[in-house]
Parts: sequence; structure tokens; C-alpha cells
Amino acid sequence: MDSLRQNKINELIKRELSEILIKNFDFPLDCLVTILDVETSSDLSKSKIFFSIFPLEQSLSVFNLLKKDIGTLQKALNRRLKMKVVPHLKLYLKQ
Repeated sequence: MDSLRQNKINELIKRELSEILIKNFDFPLDCLVTILDVETSSDLSKSKIFFSIFPLEQSLSVFNLLKKDIGTLQKALNRRLKMKVVPHLKLYLKQ
């Protein structure tokens, strides 16, 4: 069961990553990228980010773009969050 702190961190990461994606990434115009869920480990060292990408024909190519630029995402999140240790991001694609 997630603690209240984990839930708050999950929502914070979800909100901040959404803003980072909007400002820093150029997705195809007919593509919808959604962050479905964030799951942070109990020690707050790792976060799993679950994405949904529509249309399905482009989902793999767009997801590979995100995975390729995970360093950019992590660096931008590190700058935005005022935490002692920012969780390490791992990206997952949900269909």
C-alpha cells in the first residue's frame, strides 16, 4: 500500500513531467501522449512512469523517442523538484 508521501510524490512527478513534455518535446501533430500513472518505490529512489500513446501506429516510435531522451527528462525533473533525492525514472508503455 502506498503511503501518503508516495501518493503526493507520484502526483507531483506526474504534473511536472507533463509540463516538461509540453514545453520540451515536439511530438507529431496527430499524436496524443498521456501519462497514465506514476508508481514510486517505498524508498523513493525509483519511479515507474506509465504512458499511453495514440494512435497505436505511432506509439512505438514516439515511445522510443521518449526512452532515447530519458536523460533530458530526468535532468529537467531534477531541476524542477526541490527534493533531497529525485527518484530515478523508468518508462513503460501501456496499450
